[in-house]
Amino acid sequence: MWRRCSSSRRERGFTLIEATISMTLLLVVLLISMTFLISMRTFSQRQELFTAPRQTARRAMDYLSYYIRGATDMNWKASSPNAIVTHFAKGNGGGGWTTTDYQASFNNLTGTEAGNSVSGSVTAFGDVGTDIISLAKPDSGMSVDIAGWPGFQHAANLIFNFTEGCPDSAKNLALFKQLTGAHPDPPGSSQDVSNVLMLMDSSGAWAYYQITNYDEGANANCCSPPAGGGGYGTMPGIRVQQVVGKSDGINPPAGHPDLTNPHLVFVTYTAFRVKNGQLQQKEGLFDPTNPDDGFVTLLDNVEDLQIAWIFDDGNIYNYTNPDTGVSVVLNTPGQVPTQAGPLGGTPTATDVTHVVALRVSVVARSNPLGATTKVTKNLLFRPASEDRAAGAPDRSYHYRLTSTLLIRNRALGF
Repeated sequence: MWRRCSSSRRERGFTLIEATISMTLLLVVLLISMTFLISMRTFSQRQELFTAPRQTARRAMDYLSYYIRGATDMNWKASSPNAIVTHFAKGNGGGGWTTTDYQASFNNLTGTEAGNSVSGSVTAFGDVGTDIISLAKPDSGMSVDIAGWPGFQHAANLIFNFTEGCPDSAKNLALFKQLTGAHPDPPGSSQDVSNVLMLMDSSGAWAYYQITNYDEGANANCCSPPAGGGGYGTMPGIRVQQVVGKSDGINPPAGHPDLTNPHLVFVTYTAFRVKNGQLQQKEGLFDPTNPDDGFVTLLDNVEDLQIAWIFDDGNIYNYTNPDTGVSVVLNTPGQVPTQAGPLGGTPTATDVTHVVALRVSVVARSNPLGATTKVTKNLLFRPASEDRAAGAPDRSYHYRLTSTLLIRNRALGF
């Protein structure tokens, strides 16, 4: 009897020891598993932060490449002289015109540019040290003749021989308004104006043009010739008005040319910049008198956009020579190419009409990392890009992507 009780106690003791060992092993396994999972999650988060700027930079470059490679003003006669816009003159809004120069593209913003200001690392135009680029983009391959051109660019009334939507006059007007970018001005009003467009004649001379009134009443029957001709010929088409002072007033840099039997090409303009750490785009030229007008955000966590200008004589400007460490920049006002314009004399060697390619660099960053060691932190900084020096150490991963983009339509003469 005594032996059976002693054996029972020993069995209970062994059971308790086994349970304790099992629990300990389970805790060890759980601890190892949790440590491994936490380590893997940290690694995964770190990898996500590491790859994020690469993906952002690639997306930005793909988008920019589409516009830059295809930039053209459809002026085959003069090899797209306004494919890239660096300067323009703007109407004074009082019925006359000015030849005051405005920039549409910029190099390394400082906040000291005419009309600009700076607050911390951001200027009114864009982030400090970044570039701005304005381009022409074709919206359609067609062109439209003008009935009864009066011989001066800013004629109040014109008829465009546009009949793509006929025999439905309402459809024809709607299609024309779509192609010319009709939009209310001011916003919310019933008055539509077009985007800034382009007129071009057979000699290659060109001019900016903007419709300020689509004359819906007269165009209710635009698929038929205007009654009595009206001084605009006997062809059907869209009657429009352009009133000086109601338009954006953008002119070629040398003023308004007198064109010979021009036609309308469906070319509009677009601009890109970096502001508040975002890649932004505007439909229209960058306007330093209204720098935020029309810009929309494309991508977050983009901290730099740099443009190097490649000319047809082989020279490259606005970059730092890696062999000497010396910045090779244009000495023109604003350090961007000059733009002679159709009546501005013979373009110099550094005129924008001689630019055949752009070397574009985009720098993207990740969201901030957590705690970093001093050694790790010293490895995290915005890299140098073209003629802009590297940034100070911070807590984000960075990635620079550079691509040389041939302006196809200019190089091929289209």
